[in-house]
Amino acid sequence: MTASQDPYISFAPFYDFLIGDREELPFIQNLLEQHSAPRASLLELACGTGSLLAGLQQEYDVHGLDRCPDMLSVARRKLPGVSFYDADMVDFQLNHTYDVIICCFNSINHILSFRDWKRMFLCVAQHLNPGGFFLFDINTQHGLSLYPDEAPVIIEDESTLGVIRYRHLKKHVISMDVTVFREAQDGSYLRTDTEIQETSFEASRIKDALSLYFKPVQLLDPERSRPGTNSEILYFLCTLRS
Repeated sequence: MTASQDPYISFAPFYDFLIGDREELPFIQNLLEQHSAPRASLLELACGTGSLLAGLQQEYDVHGLDRCPDMLSVARRKLPGVSFYDADMVDFQLNHTYDVIICCFNSINHILSFRDWKRMFLCVAQHLNPGGFFLFDINTQHGLSLYPDEAPVIIEDESTLGVIRYRHLKKHVISMDVTVFREAQDGSYLRTDTEIQETSFEASRIKDALSLYFKPVQLLDPERSRPGTNSEILYFLCTLRS
């Protein structure tokens, strides 16, 4: 997919308005504290508008990567002085390595081919320092199956109305359809429509692919004592093999 086809280009101006503050931040901070040193160098893949990096920059030397230049423009305004890279998390090549690489908020689910998931894992391994730590989360197949059963989400303020709907496209693939109406200076409303797809794969298959580069991978369900068939979200905790 080329940058001109990227649905996040039309989504970028409304992303922070629709998504808001991430309540997962304390959970992610806790995991990072357990597996990395203070002031470790940290790269976030699919960093979007930089909201997570803003919450981590006091503890880490943060960097961001995203393929959507419109998202990065927002991130650069939000975090002046932070290095951001315009690149795809599937096949990025940077002249830097990091102590920690993260990919959060189910961003990896937007990669629709498992071949590309594996390409991403290789890129991550190539950009980690020895003993480096990789953290990412997914919406599970079970979790995705629950999305279309939810009522549309409506977000509004004085000048903007956003509606988010979910629907099945095929097995284990959903679409998040976003419609935004924003008031123009003449009192009319401008409409923007965006479709963003997600898919997921079996946790065992993901672990097998990771095992080529990482020590035995830990899985964590933030809502349950242990992962299982009813897990809706899973975090993968990965340490680079020596």
